[in-house]
Amino acid sequence: MIATNPNQLAWDEGKPENGGEEDFDADAALDEMWASEAVEAEAESDSDADTVEDADPESEGEPEDEQDVTNDLVEDADAEPDFTQYDEHEPDSEDDEEETIEPRYANVFEWVDCFFIKVIRRRINPDAGKGLSWDQRWWMYPEVVGRLKALHQAWEKARADKDPAAMSNWWIHHLDAHLRVILDGDTGPMSHAPTMHPSMGSAAVPDAILTALLGE
Repeated sequence: MIATNPNQLAWDEGKPENGGEEDFDADAALDEMWASEAVEAEAESDSDADTVEDADPESEGEPEDEQDVTNDLVEDADAEPDFTQYDEHEPDSEDDEEETIEPRYANVFEWVDCFFIKVIRRRINPDAGKGLSWDQRWWMYPEVVGRLKALHQAWEKARADKDPAAMSNWWIHHLDAHLRVILDGDTGPMSHAPTMHPSMGSAAVPDAILTALLGE
């Protein structure tokens, strides 16, 4: 019979060939078998230790050192981007900058004398409370002053506007609406003025009143 077990071989080597039991030392055979197994186990342990020491940490998928990872991130951040960077737009033409247009008339008094009473023409009834009313001392009526100032400011804005329809909007939605109130001979602010004039005009403004109104 052929023994395949190494331990069996070690046991069989200690037995006498003739099968006799008088010369066979069982204890010695066991000691020899266990000593052989201990040597083999120690050899296998040394072989496993050498394998662990020779193993590459990177090949085992172990995480990289924290400092190495940080350095890689910094290098990636400093790298040139793939896309094209554009500098912030800097206006280099007059179209890019908001154009500032100085007002044509410095205040409402200049606007009334140079534009309003020369351009706006209405038939004024000299009798108070009838038809359209207008007092050349318009600056004596706070409501009239306030409305004319608003008309002047809106006119300057429309004049500076690049939209061609801006001035048309001023005539329809600003001037016409205010004139209906200012010139109303029945309930308007100047409907019962002590002195009426057949045409629109503007009396000279006393310096005290001019200073007070412009100083607002």
